[in-house]
Amino acid sequence: MTRLVAFYPRTWRDRYEDEFLALLAERPPDQVDRIDIVRGAIDARLHPQVQGSPAAHETPALGGPWPVRVGWLTLTGGVLWVAALVVAINSPIVIYETYRDAAPSMVTYRDAAASMPLFFAAITLLGVGLIALTLQLPETARAARAAVYLSSMAGLLWAFAPWFLLAGLIGFAGLLVVAFAAWRAGRWSSVELGILVTGVGLGWGLLLTGASGLWGPPTPDPDIQFLVVVPLVAAWVVVGTSLARVPRRVVSLDPPDA
Repeated sequence: MTRLVAFYPRTWRDRYEDEFLALLAERPPDQVDRIDIVRGAIDARLHPQVQGSPAAHETPALGGPWPVRVGWLTLTGGVLWVAALVVAINSPIVIYETYRDAAPSMVTYRDAAASMPLFFAAITLLGVGLIALTLQLPETARAARAAVYLSSMAGLLWAFAPWFLLAGLIGFAGLLVVAFAAWRAGRWSSVELGILVTGVGLGWGLLLTGASGLWGPPTPDPDIQFLVVVPLVAAWVVVGTSLARVPRRVVSLDPPDA
């Protein structure tokens, strides 16, 4: 039975393990109980309620309806991001002739100007969600607060000029700093952090690899340049869902002041 309890997060076990094992010793669990124990462990990891780090009990999660509303706006930004990619992929192909070293060559690209408003709106809504998430973090998360300002400014610059990849890279790097701070403060689970890191890492890895020229010149159907950034939608999904769900109060491990 100790092996089943080991599935729970350490912060949960530090507070409840002895009491829980004593209860199980009084009433040995059957197979249904064992399934419930495993299910409870999964829920405790996805939605941590008890945090052991000092930073977790300094500031409770902000209440009110506004984080939920911002969460849905952020999720809407994710829909706009996908819509921008769809519009870009279906944009007209432009082919023109250019000369290099007196030799003519053909240049092919998609005129994705129609997707720019959607792209700008998606990036803006992600920035709004990122700011809302940062406001829910403890006061000690100074690195995250500095990162969110840098990320927001870089993100807006990238929204105006998507070809300026360095601005986008800085913006998403700031997002990762805030994500790790949210995880340390107990606002995010390890699953949420893993999904975001995987999506952002995969998307930017493919994008930078393509920008370096390792994929070769564009083809008459150069859609891969848009498809490689599909994994970045994980940023909108994770930030949005973490804000849109009903916030859970953080339970302090410290005894109340006398």
